[in-house]
Amino acid sequence: MNARYTKNVPGRKTDVSDASWLRQLHSYGLLRVSFRPTSEIATLRAYLRQRERLVEYAAAHIQHIQKALMEMNLQLHHVCRL
Repeated sequence: MNARYTKNVPGRKTDVSDASWLRQLHSYGLLRVSFRPTSEIATLRAYLRQRERLVEYAAAHIQHIQKALMEMNLQLHHVCRL
């Protein structure tokens, strides 16, 4: 279950017997379970997050290369004329 749901329930929450107390609340139906996507959706989300990270890293690397070239006084827009 989600901790966000348990913090709104009145009563003790930081005690040693938290697990049994939360189990009891859940058995009474006072707590909702967390949303867990199917394995296919979770895999797709992981791929999308990884792709987004790689695109961000590629952009950062291109900027580093451009900065290094500028520091070497190489300006590609003057060199490469198509």
